[in-house]
This record gives sequence, C-alpha cells and structure tokens, in this order.
Amino acid sequence: MARRNCSSARPIRPIWRSSLKNLLTDIRLLSNIKVAAAAAEAGIDGLIFYRGIGGALYMNAGCYGTETRDRMVELRAVMRQSEIITLNNAEMDYHYHKSNGLRGAVFVSAVYQGFAGDRDEILNRMREITEKREASQPTKSKTGDSTFKSLEGHSSWKLVDAAGG
Repeated sequence: MARRNCSSARPIRPIWRSSLKNLLTDIRLLSNIKVAAAAAEAGIDGLIFYRGIGGALYMNAGCYGTETRDRMVELRAVMRQSEIITLNNAEMDYHYHKSNGLRGAVFVSAVYQGFAGDRDEILNRMREITEKREASQPTKSKTGDSTFKSLEGHSSWKLVDAAGG
C-alpha cells in the first residue's frame, strides 16, 4: 500500500484509455453507470456489468458473471487524517459482496483492466442488461439480492419473497 500526504498528491488525470493495455484509469467519483459508459465509449469491454449495480469498490459488486475484483487494478483513497493511499486488488482482499479493505477510506479514483471491444456492440449489450434487469428484478424497491447470493437458476429476492420475507 502506497501512502502520502494530500499536500504532495499528484494531480488526477482525466479518464483515458491505453490502447495497448485497455486500462480505464482515474475514474473519479462517477456512478457505476458512468464508468460502464466511459469504458464503452473508449472501446473497452469487460465493465458492462457495472450498468446495473451499486457498491462496486468496497463491496465488490457484480452481476452477469463479473465482479469488481475481476477488473480492479488499483484504487486511490483519502483517509480521515488527509493521507492519500493507493490499494491494489490483492490489498482489497475481495470476497463475495465484501472486501477487507481499509475502513474509513473514501475512494477518489480507480484503475480498471478491461479488454478491447467494439463500442457499438458493448453499448448494445449494456442495453440488453438494462432490459433484462428491469424485466426480471423489482428495480423500484429494496430486495435481498444485495445481501444474499442467488442460487443457480434462482433469484435470492424471489426466494426471500416466497418465504414471507
């Protein structure tokens, strides 16, 4: 883990795409939907799962077979003592819907590893994910899918609902 005081921090670059490594870097305070859209616009595939989820950085959000831990390279955070830290994927120690990353860290930027893709194809798949999610999940109400892992072929929110939860 790299540490430094805020006063010595280098300026954060705008979002950019490395054509050789398909990195999406310095995503600053963007919603997951905007991260997915920025990657798609840059022709970077592998982040479309962010189209319909929240809690990505600390809680290892994921759907449709991909989780944050599958794409995260490193995070930059500010601690309460104004110290800037950089954490890599291993240091976050991701697990299903959680991490063992530092408590109290406010994440300010991230670097994701994707892979080359066709912009229009990525955007079409993002639309399909949105349509599938809206057709299969109650998107306007709170559900148990954020708490309980869905079993193969079942949605956890449906199982909890059927049990009277």
